[in-house]
Amino acid sequence: MSNGPTADPFAFFREAVNQWEKSANALGTQILGSEKTVEMMHKGTAASLQAQNAMKDGMGKALAAANMPSKADIEALGTRLGNVEAQLARIETLLSGKAQTAKAEAPKPKRTRTAPPAA
Repeated sequence: MSNGPTADPFAFFREAVNQWEKSANALGTQILGSEKTVEMMHKGTAASLQAQNAMKDGMGKALAAANMPSKADIEALGTRLGNVEAQLARIETLLSGKAQTAKAEAPKPKRTRTAPPAA
């Protein structure tokens, strides 16, 4: 039996990943610590938002020119349809409750018929 240290086959890999993470973190901290980098990131985000808004406006105008509904129009229709369905469900509940009450209150027919006399 050997009393030497046990060889861990993944020790080298773990050490390499740790070193890589430390160097990547140091580089990221160095880059993001600069005011110019932060300013450029803000400008990039603002430009992206402006491009999205321009695309949204352009699509809205194109859809209006083609006489087609926009996303906002479809969402409004969906909301109105949901409201109508809720109202119908309430009416249906009220009507079914009244129908059950009417059935319970309906008079039963009188049992006036008698059996014929036995001969």
